[in-house]
Amino acid sequence: GEGGGQEEVETVLEGIQDCLQRTKVESFSVSASHVGCFWRAAGSGTGRVPRVIYMGLSEECLTPLLSLHAALTSRHYPFVPSSLTRPFCPHITLAKTHSG
Repeated sequence: GEGGGQEEVETVLEGIQDCLQRTKVESFSVSASHVGCFWRAAGSGTGRVPRVIYMGLSEECLTPLLSLHAALTSRHYPFVPSSLTRPFCPHITLAKTHSG
């Protein structure tokens, strides 16, 4: 039923919270440094069109964010992309574009 799905979500969230608490990263501030975009893959048929418009983060907040990301990837959550397949780029998504 639908209730089982909610229990699964709660279990995953509890695991994430536990994982992040174990990293012992001190609280930190996040500040923006620039606006940028991730481009659609070459050969996507859409030409040079941004896929995601984002706000980049300042250098001082990258170390704790990278530590948190490493902790999550070590737990092998399927929804946390590995840095081996695509480099982790901490950012705040402002908009996603549509193709077509």
